Amino acid sequence: MSTGKLVVLTCLLLALASTNNAPSNPALQFFSDYRQSMAFKRGLTFRATIWPTEQNNFVGRMSCNGCDPQNGDTPCTQKLPVTCIIHPKVLARPYYGYYPDFTPYSNPDQSFYEGWTGGIIAVTDPVRGLEITSYAVGDNLCKAAFGSRAKFAQFTDGWYMSNMNGPNLRIEKTWDWGKAVAGEYNFWGYFNHNYVGKSWVWTQTTPTGNCALPASNPIAGN
Repeated sequence: MSTGKLVVLTCLLLALASTNNAPSNPALQFFSDYRQSMAFKRGLTFRATIWPTEQNNFVGRMSCNGCDPQNGDTPCTQKLPVTCIIHPKVLARPYYGYYPDFTPYSNPDQSFYEGWTGGIIAVTDPVRGLEITSYAVGDNLCKAAFGSRAKFAQFTDGWYMSNMNGPNLRIEKTWDWGKAVAGEYNFWGYFNHNYVGKSWVWTQTTPTGNCALPASNPIAGN
């Protein structure tokens, strides 16, 4: 068979598979799902915006920094580290000097945007977002890298107490996990990394902001 005829036959077979709308070959299924759902899918990312210093008791901040928790902000085809928190909600909040006079967001208590993780922030080796097919997958990557007390960081992992960011109140002197509630958009912790770029974060409040495909259109084999 000539090369030209072989190409035509291949195209016809692919067209037939597309017409039936049910490719039986796992490779074709993966390609179909990837092309239709992942090529334009985006996932949520944070990045370090304040680095640990002596003045802030050596804690730093990971931030949304232009992210999109509703729709994702970074193509899921990119390879980025996974953001992890080691020993979350264990350590009492130390002093960190961030007492803003203005926030661009709508919550009147600015503490909502400057929550404390209670742990150590670290990042894994880079992975493609499309490989994080569920929260459990990302969580297992963190545990494999940093142990069983590590977790995949979530959009709401910054905890705060009312009006803790002053400017006159120093809530770190009376921190109480029992009274702390979850905030969004930023979180603080001790750093175990010096990575300057974006890293994947999971959003459980708006699942469309993750790289995971909806259950109605899964990647074959997952």
